[in-house]
Amino acid sequence: AAALLIMLRYPHVVPEDGSQALPAPARVFDTLARSTFARLSNAHQSVLSLGAFMPRFDTQALTAVLASEGLLDDIGIDIGDALDDLWRRYFFLERRATEAGRSDYVGHPLLLAFLRERAGDAWGEHELVRRVRRCAQFLADAGDIDAAISTYEAVSAWREVATLAEV
Repeated sequence: AAALLIMLRYPHVVPEDGSQALPAPARVFDTLARSTFARLSNAHQSVLSLGAFMPRFDTQALTAVLASEGLLDDIGIDIGDALDDLWRRYFFLERRATEAGRSDYVGHPLLLAFLRERAGDAWGEHELVRRVRRCAQFLADAGDIDAAISTYEAVSAWREVATLAEV
């Protein structure tokens, strides 16, 4: 609570590293998100980092990609259960029922920006782009062209976007 009061009281203080100061609401969110994200398990961090590049946290796509990478066993949790757990803890996720009776999750824009900014740290930029492309391909193969295009756009895969736009 003290950090929140200080951030709100001194909204124009420039960070020590010389970077541009964020507006107070964004700084508050960033500070809270950092401390909360750091306390999450590696499994939850992996799911969120990859899912942040999709228009929604598609449990089937995330499960398929992480399983094909051999990471599902390392994670040791069910992706749907992990997302539901985060939703129940009010981790800036909205739960939506799909037509197929599953639950998908949509992240708050501030959460998605936070996760995307830090995602390269988890796997490195090259590995992250490769995994996001696999998510997009899974979505395209499943017939969710709009979601696939949005996912490809998140990593500037313009050739794939153009190919899907022709379909």
